[in-house]
Amino acid sequence: MQATILDFFMNNQNFSIILIVVLIERLKNYTSGNIAGVWIANFIGTFFHELAHFVVSVLLFGKPVKVSLFPKKQENGYVLGYVESSNVTWYNALPISLAPLVLIPVAFYFKEYFFVFVDQNVYTYLLEIFITATLLENAIPSLQDFKVAFSNIGFIFYIAIVAAYFYYYKGFTL
Repeated sequence: MQATILDFFMNNQNFSIILIVVLIERLKNYTSGNIAGVWIANFIGTFFHELAHFVVSVLLFGKPVKVSLFPKKQENGYVLGYVESSNVTWYNALPISLAPLVLIPVAFYFKEYFFVFVDQNVYTYLLEIFITATLLENAIPSLQDFKVAFSNIGFIFYIAIVAAYFYYYKGFTL
């Protein structure tokens, strides 16, 4: 029986994943000097990253007022997109800022259930790896996201909640 390209990729999943990630990064490196290329290479990931900020901002009454999915050149690179909210407070700054982290479980479930809905062939397999890698890459909050997340004392509230959970429900003590 003759092996197919799909068999090769399926039997060498680590190789396949690394190949797709390297190709994505190479594409981004080639387009880094061109704002249109940057926009094309990063649009899908930027969309999901900013969508996470937007949804959490709406849910936590952050009142989003401005959304951009277009890169803007700055002195040390590009800002690929942003969500500006008018009501960032002590209780919602951290969840709004770190909202892209929700893309991690989204990527996991996407990878788990993708082939339930589509036929498995070499193209859909490579597409599945591409989308999963893109979601994971864009799940990482930016430096600006971290600055906003820890810009006020509200993050201590969330640390206290986590500490209380582990103390009362898991029996951990300091």
